[in-house]
Amino acid sequence: MISTGYLSSLLIELGIFFIFALGTNIIVGLAGQVTIAQAAFFGLGGFLAGIFSTQLHINFFVSLALIFIIIFVLGGLLGMPSLRLSRDYLAIFTLGLGIFLQDLFSHLSIFGGTYGIVNIPFPQIFPLNPLFGYLIIVWIIAILLTMLFILIDKSWIGLSLRSVRENEMAAKSLGINFVKIKIFAFAIGSAYAGIAGALFVHFIGIAIYSSFGVDLSVMALAMVIVGGLGTIIGSIVGAILFIFLPEILRFISDYRILIYGLLIILFMRFDPFGLFGEKSKLYIKLKELFR
Repeated sequence: MISTGYLSSLLIELGIFFIFALGTNIIVGLAGQVTIAQAAFFGLGGFLAGIFSTQLHINFFVSLALIFIIIFVLGGLLGMPSLRLSRDYLAIFTLGLGIFLQDLFSHLSIFGGTYGIVNIPFPQIFPLNPLFGYLIIVWIIAILLTMLFILIDKSWIGLSLRSVRENEMAAKSLGINFVKIKIFAFAIGSAYAGIAGALFVHFIGIAIYSSFGVDLSVMALAMVIVGGLGTIIGSIVGAILFIFLPEILRFISDYRILIYGLLIILFMRFDPFGLFGEKSKLYIKLKELFR
């Protein structure tokens, strides 16, 4: 029988990685840009959360707001050099960016060097049951960020993102400023990753550079490609698959990166929009069913 504590922990992880997948889906699913740097922003959010809580003693909710703003700005600035790169070169650029930032985390003393930042406090939202209280907070934040995703998706910004994704030159001819749109996609997607990272380190109590490697970026990419590009349901399905399946299939946990890569290859070849992507057959049938 599964204990309530274990189930609460899994649901907290699910909420955190759902936020992570949503941010990746803005960049990859809505804007059509390839990024392998999401782990770096996830890690940056984690390290900032560690600094704010252990060194500056900033309130948990205030620190989350600051992390969102800081990483939104940094994500936009770091995304600027990639504006004129094609998708293949963009993947290489973001891979290099992710590796560079991870290496930076391990060498700067402000991030704790190779030892990281330890003793990050677990938020005591509900003192009688802190774990359940944190579960509620994580999912409230996940719902708020889902609402923001919907606002972006249904606005002129979402339309512009899709136009750039489908045909950048045609979007430009229609007067869409693809430079600003791409920068916005990287900025907001990175901010989502930062919030997920902050929630993650408060949950596990430590921020260390080795937790934020390329394998985490590959996982983020796999979640949205398998779950579905450009949709909320695709993000949640991807998060469920990549949080619960490893628990069920622990005997092959050493091969998870190999499995992630294989899933990306298979879905890109046979179903590039994923299980519940906005153009996938399954998603279209579901929309017709609930009309």
